[in-house]
Amino acid sequence: EHPDCVILGVQPGATPSPLPPVRIFLGTEEGQYRAERVFVWSFDADRGAGRVSTADGFLHQARAALALLDDVPRAWWDEGALIAKELQTEQTLLVLDGVDALLETNEQGEALIRDQALLFLLRKWLAGDRGLCVITSRRPLADLAAWQGKGLATIEVGPFSPTEGA
Repeated sequence: EHPDCVILGVQPGATPSPLPPVRIFLGTEEGQYRAERVFVWSFDADRGAGRVSTADGFLHQARAALALLDDVPRAWWDEGALIAKELQTEQTLLVLDGVDALLETNEQGEALIRDQALLFLLRKWLAGDRGLCVITSRRPLADLAAWQGKGLATIEVGPFSPTEGA
């Protein structure tokens, strides 16, 4: 069975490359995944000195890209559900990089997604059946653990050497 959501557990270890960003190519042969739409967002860019990161920028841009600006949800769960539903109307590759900026730690030391609209979007995504979501995080996401093996796959990626990171 193919996952609906993949979390890449990335460990620090390589400095950023000066090369252009990696391009994602999806297979076009029969039996390979194809995306009709690709949506990529990095939460790392939202980090700033003393600023608390939220998913607001991502949610606003997703709504704009999906032409949902006139349909204003009233609550965070409506926001997440609306975007997830629209993203899954077509085969979509959703890449969410640097989700660590949105994590908080509970009493058990587990990483939880602080932004409830994003969390609801991801849970709705996992309940859907169209597309693939790739999330990068340095820590396992306890909020999504219930879907492990049921649409969620976690891939641990060790630190890259400077050559591999470039």
